[in-house]
Amino acid sequence: MSFSLVDVLESLPECIAALPLKNLDASNNALTSLPSPLPHKTLELLDVSGNKLASLEVLNGCSNLVTLSVDDNALDSLDALPFAGLGKRLVTLSACSNQIASVPWVCSSLMSVFLFWWW
Repeated sequence: MSFSLVDVLESLPECIAALPLKNLDASNNALTSLPSPLPHKTLELLDVSGNKLASLEVLNGCSNLVTLSVDDNALDSLDALPFAGLGKRLVTLSACSNQIASVPWVCSSLMSVFLFWWW
């Protein structure tokens, strides 16, 4: 099951955690935070690019996440990203167009990491 929301949301509905989502695309909205909890057991792809997120701590426990896209947000670090709680399935991390100054490399499953700054 997939769910896509575009251009209108300042927050995601709390009930989203009860949905058996594999893919959640909430890109290009005005999100400043993510609800807790997310569909931790089923979520494989999360795209929250183009929002106003400053933290990703709520992702702890998303152990089936394979692809995480957080491009063009307000992130200045990935230190708070709970790599240990993401399990060993996270393969792709895209965090372009943020102001990230440091990256903790503790997720050995990552095969692709994108941290470019787009002007």
